[in-house]
Amino acid sequence: MTELKNEEKRRVKINRESKKERKEREKLEKLMKDFHNKYGLTDLEEADIKILEQIMLDLAGTGGFLGQLSTLGFRAAEMQITNALWTLTRQNWLILRQLQKLNKKLEGLADR
Repeated sequence: MTELKNEEKRRVKINRESKKERKEREKLEKLMKDFHNKYGLTDLEEADIKILEQIMLDLAGTGGFLGQLSTLGFRAAEMQITNALWTLTRQNWLILRQLQKLNKKLEGLADR
């Protein structure tokens, strides 16, 4: 009987955590959608959206990259500079992808 109660308590706890995680995910999704709309980034492909979302997380300091640096002994100022440079690098890759797509479209028009 005690095992049954413990199992039930565990399930309730998991459901609570799941609801909390779901609320956080929904909040993050809304934030991402608002960001995309605000800056006119609604026509991106899924791969580009994932890069953009990671850039947003990096800028917010929640992307996990800062945590990795702290385990290596980086100080806060070094971590912020490194994170900013890493974010710029990701942005550059996204820009290159967009330029490549644009170039292909222009080549297609030139071939007509």
